[in-house]
Amino acid sequence: MKKFLMFLCTLILFFLLVGSANALQIVDVINFNSSGADQADAFVQGSNPNTPAWGGEYVNEIENECDYLNFYHYFTFDPAFETIDSASLSIELSDDGCDRREYAWIWDGDSWHGSGEIDDETYTYGVTLSLLEDGDLFAQVDGRKGDFYVNSSTLTIDYTPVAPVPEPATIFLMGLGLFGMVGIRRRMNK
Repeated sequence: MKKFLMFLCTLILFFLLVGSANALQIVDVINFNSSGADQADAFVQGSNPNTPAWGGEYVNEIENECDYLNFYHYFTFDPAFETIDSASLSIELSDDGCDRREYAWIWDGDSWHGSGEIDDETYTYGVTLSLLEDGDLFAQVDGRKGDFYVNSSTLTIDYTPVAPVPEPATIFLMGLGLFGMVGIRRRMNK
């Protein structure tokens, strides 16, 4: 009987732990090259389809202060989110080696950030969480001085999914209780 009770307690504990929600992470990476990006929908314009996605001859090369690169990160919360815990946008820029000073402005969906002198490095910014609820994030890199390359953009989202309803565990425990009652009844009849 002790073994059975220990087994039952272990089983209950297991189903309680399985039913709890754990934090999940979404990582969306877009790699840019001279003719486009590795994600076909990165340049799909939402509200203004007439706006070009880049301002220069090549997609990933920012050549002067009038040049820019507009793009979208698209993602799906699967399973659905209960809360979005944190998010960051990382833009990898590299110096082409032609100019002495290169500078960029980076739009993270909510505000502009200056890059400082561009060398081969990644610039990471926090993202306003409410911007992520609809499954996309618009970002932009603008040239401010010199020329440089936009190599990639990485959006990282940490979120807590909606806790699942533990129906199978409830039905299993109820069946186990009924089975135990049948066993006790059979013992009493013997």
